[in-house]
Amino acid sequence: MVASTLYHLVATFALSIGPRNYGLSVTGLTVATMVAGVVSLITIPLSGRLSDSGGRKRNYYIGIPLAMVTVTVYFLYLLPSQNILLVGCGMVVAIGVAQALMYGVEGALISENYPTPVRFSGFSIAKQIGTLLGAGFSPLIASSLAAAFNNNAWAYVIFFGLEAVIALVALTLMKETYRTPLQPAVPR
Repeated sequence: MVASTLYHLVATFALSIGPRNYGLSVTGLTVATMVAGVVSLITIPLSGRLSDSGGRKRNYYIGIPLAMVTVTVYFLYLLPSQNILLVGCGMVVAIGVAQALMYGVEGALISENYPTPVRFSGFSIAKQIGTLLGAGFSPLIASSLAAAFNNNAWAYVIFFGLEAVIALVALTLMKETYRTPLQPAVPR
């Protein structure tokens, strides 16, 4: 669940290292996270609408590379700049655009890959296990990488890049279902 890892690194983990390593204010980072969340209120539904005309996978094919670029720029340039406005803009692009592109279609993309009678159970299990294993531990992993690599931001960038590549491979192997007629759960 690369979209969740993106959020946990850019918002949660950055809230830890921003003040400690770069002297950024907790308040400024919290406000930036809130602004990115407000932008997401608009962009997540737009992402869903976009997928209705071009497919679910397309949003991920745009969102994952955008997330990779954003994480790289965010950790290597924006946080070290110590400019809260630049950091906030990076957060808005990461959460309000890249993550929103993926979140807006996540439910449909995953659930449509299961037969109708188990569609939402399949989605829920895949989502919860993926989020737990893929994203839930990401701040802990990033903190461990920070300790092991003397706060070298490349460690977080490479960690996210590996997860993003795995997500792209999995996405490529997934079938596109947006134009496939759905079978009713109860026969008519």
